[in-house]
Amino acid sequence: MASIDIKTTVGITHIELLDNPFVEKWTGIFSDMLVKYDIGYVVPVIPCFDTYPKPISDTLQDIQNLKDAICSINSVLTSGAKFPFDPEKITINAIRDDHDEGQKILNEIHRYFTTAGRTINECRIEGSLNCGSWTNDPSSKFTWNVFHESEFFNSHAAINTIVHELDQYQATFRKKQDIYDQMVSLEFSFNNKSEVLLFEKEAFNHILSEDYVYADDNEDLDVWVTNAILGKDYIEAYYDHDDPSQWDVTPINGHSGSFGINVPGNWHHHKSTDDNLVQRLVKSNKFQNWLKEYNVKYHPSMCGMPLGKVTRGKSLLNWLKMPPYDCPLSPWVTKNSNQWIHRPFEVILNV
Repeated sequence: MASIDIKTTVGITHIELLDNPFVEKWTGIFSDMLVKYDIGYVVPVIPCFDTYPKPISDTLQDIQNLKDAICSINSVLTSGAKFPFDPEKITINAIRDDHDEGQKILNEIHRYFTTAGRTINECRIEGSLNCGSWTNDPSSKFTWNVFHESEFFNSHAAINTIVHELDQYQATFRKKQDIYDQMVSLEFSFNNKSEVLLFEKEAFNHILSEDYVYADDNEDLDVWVTNAILGKDYIEAYYDHDDPSQWDVTPINGHSGSFGINVPGNWHHHKSTDDNLVQRLVKSNKFQNWLKEYNVKYHPSMCGMPLGKVTRGKSLLNWLKMPPYDCPLSPWVTKNSNQWIHRPFEVILNV
């Protein structure tokens, strides 16, 4: 059975990988990525929510940038439907007065982005290089001026970036409810070694329908495939008060060999409890009731794709720990900046 060792100055953390066909495929991809790319780590939290209010001036600039991106797209369309959301309705009051409703505006705009991305790819497969649709309604089809293709795609990407910049400050009811029950993952992912920050095409691998039989919500498992998805997984959609029946709310559907380890909640916030798990969230009454509201049937894949379990030295991962954001005097913070120090480590695959 394959395993992974994470070696730091203080010792070795050992991960036993599961013995199943999906993990075997993942291990082969992970092995290739270790050779070709540099590996680093981040410590994301769920829900992603910045409790420090964003300055109004910054929010206003984000809103203006979002409006500009939509207007830019509309200016290069040559036929069909314009971007379906009126940019003049994106206001500071609409976004911030009621954060649940503001989040729903962002959800709607984001869905036009994802649907356009999906349908553009579908059109290109069929041989049409400059068209797509904003929704599944045929009347929402559009085409753009091929001489302004870079402007179209830059503005299309900007919409996604700005929506996510805004929604991390949206204090939705569910985010506030779980502010001290955040789930934290120590995620190891790959970076391109070259100056061009693009992976080769083969680096991304789709998770196939037959792979989901190996999805699990067992609370004993603590090593997972990290998300790579067009749209949202069910966890993000839950905290965003989104509609889980929409096409772009899915289980994790692809990866590039990255993995994450469940770590205590106080890695991010010193008031957080230690034992928050995605496995518990997806099985909770509040999450299950949200699915039932939209007639969506639960499946363990909503929790994620497990890879295995840390069997030795998990506490040694504290060596890599970034200080909680609310502890500015932590010894991990440099004296001259607010940047965290990433300590050295090595990831070793044993097959």
